[in-house]
Amino acid sequence: MNKWQVLAVACALALVASACGSDSAATDASGTCNQNDQLDRTGKLDLRDPQKLDAKATPYLLDVSALTAGKTKDLQFTLANAADPTLAKPISITGVDVVETDDTGATVTSKQFQCLGPDGQDCAIAAFPVLVPQGFDAACTPSGGVQIAQPLTIRYTRPPSAKARHLKLSLHLTGDVTYANATRDIYVDTSFGTPTLSCTPSPVDFGIVAEGAAPQPLPLNCNNVGTAQLLIYEIDLTGTWYGSVAFASQTLVVGTPQKFPQGLAVEAGASLVLMVSLDADKATLKQGATLLITSNDPAAATTKVTITANSTGPCLQLAPTAVDLGSVGLGQKGTQQVTLTNCGLDPINVTGTALQANASPGLAVSAPGGLCGTVLPSTAAPWVLQPKGSCQVQVEYAPPGAGVTATGMLQVDSDAGTKTVPVTAKGVAVSCGSACFTMKVNNQLIGNSTVPKSSIELDGSCSTAAPGQTVGSWTWTLAAQPQGSYASFTPAKTGKVVHLQTNVAGTYTIQLDTVDSAGAPGCQAKVVNLVVVPDDKLHVELTWTTAGDKDPTDTLGTDMDLHLAHPNAIKANMPDSDKNGVPDPWANLCDCFVNNPITNWGADPSVNSAINDLDDTDGWGPENTSINTPETGLTYAVGVRYWFDKPTDAKTGKIPIDPATGKQYGSMGPSVPRVRVYLDANATPAYDVTGPSMVVGDMWCVTEVTWHKNAFAPCKGADAKGVLLTPYYPAYPQVLAPCN
Repeated sequence: MNKWQVLAVACALALVASACGSDSAATDASGTCNQNDQLDRTGKLDLRDPQKLDAKATPYLLDVSALTAGKTKDLQFTLANAADPTLAKPISITGVDVVETDDTGATVTSKQFQCLGPDGQDCAIAAFPVLVPQGFDAACTPSGGVQIAQPLTIRYTRPPSAKARHLKLSLHLTGDVTYANATRDIYVDTSFGTPTLSCTPSPVDFGIVAEGAAPQPLPLNCNNVGTAQLLIYEIDLTGTWYGSVAFASQTLVVGTPQKFPQGLAVEAGASLVLMVSLDADKATLKQGATLLITSNDPAAATTKVTITANSTGPCLQLAPTAVDLGSVGLGQKGTQQVTLTNCGLDPINVTGTALQANASPGLAVSAPGGLCGTVLPSTAAPWVLQPKGSCQVQVEYAPPGAGVTATGMLQVDSDAGTKTVPVTAKGVAVSCGSACFTMKVNNQLIGNSTVPKSSIELDGSCSTAAPGQTVGSWTWTLAAQPQGSYASFTPAKTGKVVHLQTNVAGTYTIQLDTVDSAGAPGCQAKVVNLVVVPDDKLHVELTWTTAGDKDPTDTLGTDMDLHLAHPNAIKANMPDSDKNGVPDPWANLCDCFVNNPITNWGADPSVNSAINDLDDTDGWGPENTSINTPETGLTYAVGVRYWFDKPTDAKTGKIPIDPATGKQYGSMGPSVPRVRVYLDANATPAYDVTGPSMVVGDMWCVTEVTWHKNAFAPCKGADAKGVLLTPYYPAYPQVLAPCN
């Protein structure tokens, strides 16, 4: 007997116990059930689904791109009776039909989907206990097994050769008048990945170009961070731009879009690099344009990137860009915060945050407190956000009735114009809990942002459960994290309190789901977009991928080293191993790297010095090097060295034994580095490049950066693609050459 059956039996025995519900009009004076009272009694099937959707006609997309042959993936549903207990009828599942079709629409006999009932058996033979709402009159409880809620599982098993499959699952039921002459249908389609276009930096900003300067082209890296092939159909440039954009042997100018009828393909994990240049004769003029990239990215058919020169306009970022409050129980309030961040270089005024006039009843906006207080901004009393500063707005939903779907649009007005965030929610009759958590760094509460290398304590103690229950379990999900990051929760992804280490800059989407002590999931998950932003004016981050490293999260992997060299490094008279005509800047006291992690540079070493705060030796990184305040006008060199290609155990420093061969592991093969450079503590990298494939011993001079000009240039001696790669680079010297 499971916990739901125990609860039902207890309610059946306790005819007058308030824990099982109050007396209703259905019971006569003798305590006998009497539902022939001429009332319109009905059950109400509540299908609590994993995506918080009411998908009666819209298919669920089950992404199976990461599954290997023979592996399974589940969609877990919960069936409940959400009717008013004083007017309810029990609901019985009398049958389940499963129809599976292939990509041509033909019904198949060799099935890849399976339906599992509450007892774990195939739905064709599974036992479905009768569903009654919590508080249902015990005297009217039917004989046999009853439950308040029960699971329903759809399981997909991937075959060796997988093609699209479509499932229609139909529930036959009695007790709910809505389905007296129909079935409750669930549709599921397999998905083999989704292309996602992410272009950085955004905007592409040349800053203020000095008279007589010759600004170098800036790269715009458009990365496919999804799991399927991206197809770009058109690239267009609109606005005022005295220059061009070059990519894939094409040159784009304002007003002349380039079209690709068959699609310009960018594989998952690959990038299309666009070089944005200025006309030298007009480089000092104020100018700005918008780059429009049309692709098959389902979330953003057209991606917009602004390019500017001699203009530092206001910038405001909103996160998340859409709010789904999920299912909210009657008498409860669902909440989610939206973070407003100043992504520009000057203070910005937020003059209004409100729901547009057509928002559904029950939706509201409030100021949750913090640095911006508890009063929403107005034109007369705006919120003033300093550069990289942020405030939160809270979107709320108190449903006016069960089954009421709410929609609205949050509008934020500021110096950067008007921005909107769509809002959705749904009211349900069942009373259920909501997930909630706080975040701390060094035992201090934080908002929705922190700096790299933060160890964050996530505490779900504030989560609530249904009345009469307690929170039984907490499940944490990292729904999204920056590309190149492999962060995870410790000591596990379950538990009331967990920790998360955020070393890579970018946005981490943290989700908490709860289940109460009776086994019912909470109506509302808690989702927070945590923005990790460097607080130094120059921050360089290295990550890398190695095809031979099958598990980047373990303690076995390759070793790459990040270098950041002061311009005085060339005075150390190091060898010219890259043959570009000047001494190399690497491996001396003016080069910040693993052997010289803390430097002593500049007129004020407390802020002008560089620090290499992470040296990762077991694969993927990150390695970070930062300067709080670089010296104005100086040009720093960024480099990457492939130090070791055999897996070294990070705990022992030795090459372990491969259990398959009984010998030490061999080479893991080539690695591909990625370098991101952040300037002025901005959340968006000013420079983001994926390097060439490197083998052990290679030295890659990535770029030269001049901080105050926000300018990046290829290293001297680089090829036409801007790459300066030196094979068989000499080993680091035992004694570092001085920095003169």
